[in-house]
Amino acid sequence: MKILITGTHGTGKSSLLNELKKLPELKDFKFIGGVTREIKDLGLLINEEGDWRTQLLCVAKDVINLLENEYNNVVYDRSILDTKIYTDYMCVNSWSREVVRVGVAVDHIFSLFRFSFDIIIWLRPEFDLEDDGVRSQNIEFQEEIDERFNFIMRTYNNSVFQLTGTLEERIQEFKKIYNDYKKD
Repeated sequence: MKILITGTHGTGKSSLLNELKKLPELKDFKFIGGVTREIKDLGLLINEEGDWRTQLLCVAKDVINLLENEYNNVVYDRSILDTKIYTDYMCVNSWSREVVRVGVAVDHIFSLFRFSFDIIIWLRPEFDLEDDGVRSQNIEFQEEIDERFNFIMRTYNNSVFQLTGTLEERIQEFKKIYNDYKKD
């Protein structure tokens, strides 16, 4: 089973992933965190300042994670869906040929892997952005990325579940979704 936790930055994806690791129902799952902090540590620009190198590295890591875990039970904090949305943002907001070329590549790769997930947990902005030294504090950027998620999520129909509320409420919602999926 493949579970994706997705959504714009600052919505609690990593916090949710860390709590899901504690659930006995997911004891046999592998957990893969997002790559944004890792990419920043490499000295690359991220968020609205990211460039074609950032997105190329993101998509490469997404592909590796998806292929290496094709036969594993996995919970992903971000993946190819997130990379596509952030790359689309960069393509619209940059006139760089390199960004556009990477955007075309990401679109093709996304089309290969877009249905790789059994359950997509979508988190939207509900809380004030916390400054962790990594995520952008630009509310307009967060809102624009969230709108891009909103647009693309309409294509997924039944596999997308939007969680809301406190972390504990989200865990309870997740358990219900997971148990219902296991029944089917």
